[in-house]
Amino acid sequence: MPGMSLVCDASRDERREHAVAAALDGLLHDPRYAKRVLHRDASRLLALTSYPQYPIASFRCGDSVAWVEGRLYGLSESSIAQRIGELAEIVAGDSSAACERWIANQDGDFVVCVLDSRRGTVHVVTDALGRLPLYLHHSPGLFVLSRELSFVARLLPRLRFDRMGVAQLLLIGYPLGGRTLVDDVTRPCGASWISFDAGLREVRARRFDFIDLQTTERSRYSTRRNAEELAASFTEACEMRFGADRTNVVSLSGGFDSRAIAGGLHAARRPFVCATYLDHMGTAAADIAPAERVAQALGASWKLTRLGPPRPRDVLELLRMKSGMNPLGMSFLLPFLRDVAETWGGSLVFATGTLGTFLLPEIVPPLRLNGVEEVVDYLLRQSRRLPLGLVASLTTLEEADILAELRAHVLASPESDLLSKLAHFVLRERAFNWHGEADDRNRCFFWTTSPFDSLKVIRRALGCPDAQKRYFGLYREFLLCLSQDAAAVDHAAYRLPITSPAFRSAARAASLLAQHPRAVDRLAAAPSVYDASAMVIRLLRRQLASCPLLGEFLETQELERIVGRCDEHPRADIDLIFTCTSAIEWLGTGRSVLQSDGSSLT
Repeated sequence: MPGMSLVCDASRDERREHAVAAALDGLLHDPRYAKRVLHRDASRLLALTSYPQYPIASFRCGDSVAWVEGRLYGLSESSIAQRIGELAEIVAGDSSAACERWIANQDGDFVVCVLDSRRGTVHVVTDALGRLPLYLHHSPGLFVLSRELSFVARLLPRLRFDRMGVAQLLLIGYPLGGRTLVDDVTRPCGASWISFDAGLREVRARRFDFIDLQTTERSRYSTRRNAEELAASFTEACEMRFGADRTNVVSLSGGFDSRAIAGGLHAARRPFVCATYLDHMGTAAADIAPAERVAQALGASWKLTRLGPPRPRDVLELLRMKSGMNPLGMSFLLPFLRDVAETWGGSLVFATGTLGTFLLPEIVPPLRLNGVEEVVDYLLRQSRRLPLGLVASLTTLEEADILAELRAHVLASPESDLLSKLAHFVLRERAFNWHGEADDRNRCFFWTTSPFDSLKVIRRALGCPDAQKRYFGLYREFLLCLSQDAAAVDHAAYRLPITSPAFRSAARAASLLAQHPRAVDRLAAAPSVYDASAMVIRLLRRQLASCPLLGEFLETQELERIVGRCDEHPRADIDLIFTCTSAIEWLGTGRSVLQSDGSSLT
């Protein structure tokens, strides 16, 4: 992905300089990318790898210089300079309370790096949600912070993989909290302030949390009033994020979240176009008709992109960009993203509605939970990818240890009741963590944002009571405030508009099913599987034969058994295993079996 990389080597090892240069070269993902040194002194290097349209700016703030990657919304250029100057003073004064207030009051998707030349300190501050993922390593004499996991991994004194991070990837699809796939490399959460001096005598990481799922501040208002005020904040967020002089592209599906963004842009009088894809398996076919109708209702042009099967070169590109933090099964999307960039230019602003799913309906259905074990059981039934026993066998970890960490993440949230703790886990981990990595994949092609990411919108949405959100009641009123015409279009899954009297009954039935995931499993069709001739199976066999490193962190006999009986495992499980093995191979050796030619992975 594009972005900044920061290295502080207190030992001033010349060999590391060559390693840094080589690692930066590895971040040039296509011919548009270039690398640029932003700052260099005896022990520190700050560099940028990006394409020309990627947002980066620098500001002189007294004794400090600040670099801002990303965008601060709703401010003029002079106001941004003033706000960054305020932040430079705050971090120089070491005021946690003031830094927390600054982050809370600044809408944006950004990372700010401040170098205080008088004191010799470096400060890195992220936006409230951590929308631009960072990866960090700190050991005696060495500090590495980068927007690219592969950059940090290449500079480690000794590369090892995090078995628990790998286990979590295989179990639920992504590592939890600050874990990554690499040992001694963490991912700072949103609203973080990281600081250190040139000699690395003190490295401090502070984090603030703005998510409160027990607030009742909007319970006294009617559903209609909450919807109106939420729609007003949402429209304002659209105005700030999407300029009237830019090409704004909405990734439009047949659901509610992307059409809400289209409705918000329409209400904000911001010009926009719509793009929809149809995958080669046809799973997104139901999205096409409602997406086209929403675009027509709002007077926006609409383009459909038909995608072929994923190609090895696309899988390799995603592996290089995200190093396994975005599943390789998503590589089929890369031709869609390239087509959007080629159609509307690299300076476009791309909008996705992923976070809306977690804000306006109930985050979790109403459940009766008797103890944290039932919370963990529900999470596994709802989100599990590979079976727990198989994950334990592959990683040689104990099932109890895997469950213990999952339990600890649930209990760590500040809420007092279990249902709120469960909702906090889903919001923090799946919405911000997992989906944040997906949006960052898109930023490898063009700037991506969403009005759902506005902290003001999030706080207002979370403050609305669950009783109003149930069965999409609040969402219905919210959509009607934005656009009655868009609200009247069928939802792709329900095949009904949200304005239909029958919709509430359908949503209620879906909520009841969500409370019993095993019933959903029984109703689901048999999963698609790979046969032994599929390219992904052949690539897994080649990895097992050519990459001894796999055996250090995964149980290869279990892998061989899975590959030999691939028709007993869903395609999605095989794809996730291949994400894991490919990340280990790529980060550990700098090579990939994907570097050979091939037509498709199916």
